[in-house]
Amino acid sequence: MRLVAVAFLGKANEPLFFYSVNDQPYGNGEANTHQLVFFSALDVLDERRKKALASAPSTFDLYLGQVLQMDDYKVFGHYSNTHIKTLVLCDSATDAGDASVREAVLSFRNMYTNAVQNPFLSVVKGPLDSNKLKRSVVDAFITNNRVS
Repeated sequence: MRLVAVAFLGKANEPLFFYSVNDQPYGNGEANTHQLVFFSALDVLDERRKKALASAPSTFDLYLGQVLQMDDYKVFGHYSNTHIKTLVLCDSATDAGDASVREAVLSFRNMYTNAVQNPFLSVVKGPLDSNKLKRSVVDAFITNNRVS
């Protein structure tokens, strides 16, 4: 599996954290394309969440699997109880089994959870500025992209 980008989006779909292989901020070149893909996936993510809650509210799994597939990318998503969305963008050539993708998405979710547990981190307004989270995400990208 080749990871391309990861994004954490808040309750109102505001970007909390974004990392691309190119490590460019929002609005610059290829990172802007990744942002558009993530926001396209949000509608599908919300639809699947509502459908899953309607069918079995007590057994709702927060990992929603592949949310969107485009020519170059596949997007996988996770929706938390606090309405934080974790979206992972992979290369479309990725034919990794669902278990490995699920593991990667959940590990990113755990990285986010560990970062926001820092009592000195301000997450009230604006993007999440956590060096610990960025280091963890970069390490995960290096590890996953080296193996594949």
